[in-house]
Amino acid sequence: GLLKGIESLQEIGAEVVGAVSIGIEVVEALRVGADGVVRTSENKFDFMKKRSWYLALQGTALFIHQGRLSDFNIVVSQAPCRNKANFQWGICRQVGEIAVDPLWDVHVRQQAVDFLGELFRSGDDWKPHVDVKRWILTILIQISELLDVPIKNRAVALLVDLKKGGITECPGSFSLSRRLPLPSISPLLAKVQEIPKLEYDLHVL
Repeated sequence: GLLKGIESLQEIGAEVVGAVSIGIEVVEALRVGADGVVRTSENKFDFMKKRSWYLALQGTALFIHQGRLSDFNIVVSQAPCRNKANFQWGICRQVGEIAVDPLWDVHVRQQAVDFLGELFRSGDDWKPHVDVKRWILTILIQISELLDVPIKNRAVALLVDLKKGGITECPGSFSLSRRLPLPSISPLLAKVQEIPKLEYDLHVL
Protein backbone atom coordinates (compact mmCIF):
# COMPACT_ATOMS: atom_id res chain seq x y z
CA GLY A 1 0.00 0.00 0.00
CA LEU A 2 0.95 3.61 0.50
CA LEU A 3 3.45 3.00 3.28
CA LYS A 4 5.19 0.29 1.27
CA GLY A 5 5.56 2.72 -1.61
CA ILE A 6 7.08 5.30 0.69
CA GLU A 7 9.50 2.71 2.07
CA SER A 8 10.65 1.97 -1.49
CA LEU A 9 11.50 5.63 -1.91
CA GLN A 10 13.25 5.69 1.45
CA GLU A 11 15.61 2.91 0.37
CA ILE A 12 17.08 5.09 -2.36
CA GLY A 13 16.86 8.40 -0.51
CA ALA A 14 20.60 8.69 0.12
CA GLU A 15 21.25 8.72 -3.63
CA VAL A 16 19.09 11.71 -4.42
CA VAL A 17 20.07 14.40 -1.92
CA GLY A 18 19.64 17.84 -3.41
CA ALA A 19 17.69 16.72 -6.46
CA VAL A 20 14.46 18.68 -5.97
CA SER A 21 13.73 22.39 -5.85
CA ILE A 22 11.28 23.96 -3.44
CA GLY A 23 9.09 26.08 -5.76
CA ILE A 24 5.83 25.35 -3.98
CA GLU A 25 4.31 28.79 -4.62
CA VAL A 26 3.88 28.13 -8.32
CA VAL A 27 3.88 24.35 -8.30
CA GLU A 28 0.55 24.03 -6.52
CA ALA A 29 -1.32 26.87 -8.22
CA LEU A 30 -2.56 24.84 -11.17
CA ARG A 31 -6.08 23.64 -11.75
CA VAL A 32 -7.90 22.48 -14.85
CA GLY A 33 -10.98 24.51 -15.75
CA ALA A 34 -14.19 23.14 -17.22
CA ASP A 35 -12.99 24.20 -20.66
CA GLY A 36 -9.84 22.12 -20.31
CA VAL A 37 -7.51 25.05 -19.67
CA VAL A 38 -4.97 24.73 -16.90
CA ARG A 39 -5.22 27.80 -14.73
CA THR A 40 -4.68 29.18 -11.27
CA SER A 41 -7.57 28.37 -8.96
CA GLU A 42 -9.21 31.60 -7.79
CA ASN A 43 -9.89 30.34 -4.28
CA LYS A 44 -6.99 27.95 -3.92
CA PHE A 45 -4.42 30.22 -2.35
CA ASP A 46 -4.46 32.79 0.37
CA PHE A 47 -0.83 33.73 0.79
CA MET A 48 -1.67 35.93 3.75
CA LYS A 49 -2.83 32.82 5.58
CA LYS A 50 -0.39 29.95 5.33
CA ARG A 51 -2.78 27.02 5.43
CA SER A 52 -1.67 23.77 6.96
CA TRP A 53 -1.56 21.96 3.62
CA TYR A 54 0.59 24.70 2.11
CA LEU A 55 3.08 24.59 4.96
CA ALA A 56 3.10 20.79 4.82
CA LEU A 57 3.99 20.93 1.11
CA GLN A 58 6.84 23.28 1.85
CA GLY A 59 8.05 20.74 4.38
CA THR A 60 7.82 17.76 2.03
CA ALA A 61 9.67 19.68 -0.69
CA LEU A 62 12.44 20.49 1.78
CA PHE A 63 12.61 16.90 3.03
CA ILE A 64 12.95 15.57 -0.52
CA HIS A 65 15.55 18.21 -1.29
CA GLN A 66 17.59 17.05 1.70
CA GLY A 67 17.01 13.33 1.14
CA ARG A 68 15.04 13.06 4.40
CA LEU A 69 12.46 10.64 3.03
CA SER A 70 11.63 9.19 6.44
CA ASP A 71 10.33 12.64 7.36
CA PHE A 72 8.57 12.83 3.99
CA ASN A 73 6.91 9.52 4.92
CA ILE A 74 5.61 10.93 8.18
CA VAL A 75 4.10 14.01 6.56
CA VAL A 76 2.45 12.13 3.67
CA SER A 77 0.94 9.40 5.83
CA GLN A 78 0.23 11.21 9.10
CA ALA A 79 -0.23 14.93 8.47
CA PRO A 80 -3.68 16.15 9.60
CA CYS A 81 -4.12 17.70 6.14
CA ARG A 82 -3.29 14.47 4.26
CA ASN A 83 -6.90 14.07 3.10
CA LYS A 84 -7.13 17.62 1.77
CA ALA A 85 -7.28 17.74 -2.02
CA ASN A 86 -4.78 20.62 -2.18
CA PHE A 87 -2.21 18.66 -0.22
CA GLN A 88 -2.74 15.53 -2.29
CA TRP A 89 -2.37 17.52 -5.52
CA GLY A 90 0.91 18.96 -4.27
CA ILE A 91 2.38 15.62 -3.21
CA CYS A 92 1.51 14.05 -6.55
CA ARG A 93 3.12 16.95 -8.36
CA GLN A 94 6.31 16.64 -6.31
CA VAL A 95 6.55 12.90 -6.95
CA GLY A 96 5.77 13.41 -10.65
CA GLU A 97 8.60 15.90 -10.96
CA ILE A 98 11.00 13.34 -9.54
CA ALA A 99 9.95 11.00 -12.35
CA VAL A 100 10.61 13.50 -15.15
CA ASP A 101 13.82 14.99 -13.76
CA PRO A 102 16.87 13.70 -15.68
CA LEU A 103 19.14 14.50 -12.73
CA TRP A 104 17.64 11.65 -10.73
CA ASP A 105 18.83 8.07 -11.08
CA VAL A 106 16.65 5.90 -13.36
CA HIS A 107 15.79 3.57 -10.47
CA VAL A 108 14.66 6.53 -8.37
CA ARG A 109 12.46 7.81 -11.17
CA GLN A 110 10.89 4.39 -11.67
CA GLN A 111 10.14 4.20 -7.95
CA ALA A 112 8.47 7.61 -8.20
CA VAL A 113 6.19 6.31 -10.96
CA ASP A 114 5.30 3.29 -8.83
CA PHE A 115 4.60 5.56 -5.88
CA LEU A 116 2.06 7.52 -7.93
CA GLY A 117 0.26 4.22 -8.44
CA GLU A 118 0.28 3.59 -4.69
CA LEU A 119 -1.15 7.05 -4.06
CA PHE A 120 -3.89 6.39 -6.62
CA ARG A 121 -4.88 3.07 -5.05
CA SER A 122 -4.48 3.93 -1.37
CA GLY A 123 -7.58 3.75 0.79
CA ASP A 124 -7.51 4.38 4.53
CA ASP A 125 -3.96 5.73 4.44
CA TRP A 126 -4.69 8.63 2.11
CA LYS A 127 -8.26 8.53 0.75
CA PRO A 128 -7.45 10.27 -2.56
CA HIS A 129 -10.13 12.52 -4.04
CA VAL A 130 -11.45 11.61 -7.49
CA ASP A 131 -9.97 14.82 -8.92
CA VAL A 132 -6.61 13.85 -7.43
CA LYS A 133 -6.82 10.45 -9.11
CA ARG A 134 -7.50 12.19 -12.41
CA TRP A 135 -4.53 14.45 -11.70
CA ILE A 136 -2.32 11.39 -11.15
CA LEU A 137 -3.41 9.99 -14.52
CA THR A 138 -2.59 13.34 -16.14
CA ILE A 139 0.86 13.30 -14.58
CA LEU A 140 1.44 9.73 -15.76
CA ILE A 141 0.42 10.67 -19.30
CA GLN A 142 3.10 13.34 -19.34
CA ILE A 143 5.65 10.89 -17.96
CA SER A 144 4.64 8.37 -20.64
CA GLU A 145 5.66 10.90 -23.31
CA LEU A 146 9.27 11.03 -22.14
CA LEU A 147 12.09 9.78 -24.34
CA ASP A 148 13.58 7.84 -21.42
CA VAL A 149 12.37 4.34 -22.31
CA PRO A 150 12.55 2.72 -18.83
CA ILE A 151 10.53 5.57 -17.30
CA LYS A 152 8.15 5.81 -20.24
CA ASN A 153 7.38 2.09 -20.23
CA ARG A 154 6.78 2.09 -16.47
CA ALA A 155 4.27 4.92 -16.79
CA VAL A 156 2.49 3.38 -19.80
CA ALA A 157 2.01 0.06 -18.02
CA LEU A 158 0.71 1.79 -14.89
CA LEU A 159 -1.70 3.93 -16.91
CA VAL A 160 -3.23 0.87 -18.55
CA ASP A 161 -3.77 -0.71 -15.15
CA LEU A 162 -5.18 2.36 -13.40
CA LYS A 163 -7.57 3.26 -16.21
CA LYS A 164 -9.35 -0.07 -15.78
CA GLY A 165 -11.32 1.61 -13.00
CA GLY A 166 -13.02 3.94 -15.46
CA ILE A 167 -11.47 7.18 -14.18
CA THR A 168 -10.19 9.52 -16.90
CA GLU A 169 -7.39 12.05 -16.80
CA CYS A 170 -7.93 15.80 -16.44
CA PRO A 171 -8.47 17.69 -19.72
CA GLY A 172 -5.93 20.21 -20.92
CA SER A 173 -2.19 20.16 -20.47
CA PHE A 174 0.50 21.36 -18.08
CA SER A 175 4.24 21.00 -17.64
CA LEU A 176 6.01 19.25 -14.82
CA SER A 177 9.19 21.07 -13.86
CA ARG A 178 12.40 19.36 -14.88
CA ARG A 179 16.01 20.44 -14.75
CA LEU A 180 18.59 19.74 -17.41
CA PRO A 181 22.01 18.46 -16.31
CA LEU A 182 24.58 21.23 -16.07
CA PRO A 183 27.45 21.16 -18.58
CA SER A 184 30.73 20.00 -17.07
CA ILE A 185 32.28 23.27 -18.28
CA SER A 186 30.19 26.43 -17.95
CA PRO A 187 30.15 29.14 -20.66
CA LEU A 188 31.84 31.52 -18.21
CA LEU A 189 34.58 29.01 -17.40
CA ALA A 190 35.03 28.31 -21.09
CA LYS A 191 35.58 32.03 -21.67
CA VAL A 192 38.08 32.28 -18.82
CA GLN A 193 40.00 29.30 -20.16
CA GLU A 194 39.78 30.72 -23.70
CA ILE A 195 38.13 27.60 -25.06
CA PRO A 196 36.96 28.26 -28.66
CA LYS A 197 33.14 28.45 -28.91
CA LEU A 198 32.92 25.57 -31.39
CA GLU A 199 35.03 23.38 -29.13
CA TYR A 200 32.79 24.30 -26.16
CA ASP A 201 29.62 23.53 -28.12
CA LEU A 202 30.98 20.14 -29.12
CA HIS A 203 32.02 19.49 -25.51
CA VAL A 204 28.49 20.17 -24.27
CA LEU A 205 27.03 17.86 -26.92
